Amino acid sequence: AFLGDTFIIVSSLCLSAIRGAEIQRSAQLIVDDKKQYDLIWGRVQEQARAQLEALQWLVGSMECPREVPLQLCDGRLGLSDSMSRLDSTGRPLSLGWPFSRASSAQAVSPLDVSTNCEDPDAYHLVPIQSLDQIFAQARVIQPFLQAKVLEWSSISQGMFRLATGDGYIGWEEARHNNVATQIKFAQIKSVERAIEKQIRSYQGLAARLTDVSRQCIVFESIADLSACLQAMRDDEECTILRIKNRYATDYESQLSAGYRDVGLNLTINTEATNVLKINHHVCEVQLILKSFAEVKTAEGHMRYVHFRNARAQ
Repeated sequence: AFLGDTFIIVSSLCLSAIRGAEIQRSAQLIVDDKKQYDLIWGRVQEQARAQLEALQWLVGSMECPREVPLQLCDGRLGLSDSMSRLDSTGRPLSLGWPFSRASSAQAVSPLDVSTNCEDPDAYHLVPIQSLDQIFAQARVIQPFLQAKVLEWSSISQGMFRLATGDGYIGWEEARHNNVATQIKFAQIKSVERAIEKQIRSYQGLAARLTDVSRQCIVFESIADLSACLQAMRDDEECTILRIKNRYATDYESQLSAGYRDVGLNLTINTEATNVLKINHHVCEVQLILKSFAEVKTAEGHMRYVHFRNARAQ
C-alpha cells in the first residue's frame, strides 16, 4: 500500500511538472503576438480614451438575462425535428455529415427558464446535450445571423474582410462595386474544434458551445463599434445574452494573448426562426477594431489555441 501511494504521489508531481513546463512553453509562443496587440492597444488608449469610456458605460448599461448562456431547445422535440427544417428560402434543408448521424436529443434536467407549457406557443426549455443537434441548428440559423450582421454593419459603418485578402469593405460599398460575393464571412465552427472545446473546457457539456454559428464585424473606430452595439441593443429581433468587453481598460489581456474585441452571445427572434424552432440557438458576434483585425492571423490564432489548451481552457 505504501509503494502504491508513493507511486501515485510521484506520478502526480511529474504530471504537474510536465504540465507546468508546457504552459510556460506555450506562453512563450504568444509573446510576440501579445507585444503587437499591446502596441495597438496603447495607441487606441491615447487616441480614443473618451470613446472607450463611452463604450464601457454602454456595455455596463445593457442588462443580459443569463450569466452563462446555454444552447436550449424545446424538450418535447426530437433531433429529427431539428434536422428536417427548411432553409431561409423555405426549401428543405439538406445536411451532410455530421448532421446525418442519428443522436439522442433527449435533454438533461429542465432549467429554471422553462415556460408555462399550458401556453400552446410556450417552449419547455432544456439544455441540448447532442452535438449533432447544435450543429444542425447552427447550419439553419447561419443565414439569419449573416443577414443581421449586414443590417447592423450598414447602420454603423462596419466592414467585412475580402476573400481576396485585399482589406475590408462595407456591405453597401461591396454591393455598389459588385464585389459582395467576395466578402469572407465566418464559417460554422469546425466539428473537431467543437469536440475539443466541449471536452477540454466544458466537461463534456455540449450546451455550453455558444459559438458554433458566429460572425465578425470590423470597424475603423471605437465610436463606430459602439454605434453597432447600440443598433444590436435596439434591435427587437435580437436578444443579447452576454457581452465580453475586451476593450475595457481593466481587462486582463494576458488571458487572450493581447487580443481584444467585444464578444456577444445572442439569439435571433423572428417569425421565421420561431417557426424553424431555432429562436433559442445562441450565436456569437465579434466586434473588432480594424487595427486588431489586421494583426490577427490564422497562425497567431493557432498559437493562442495551443496556449489556451495548455491551460485547459
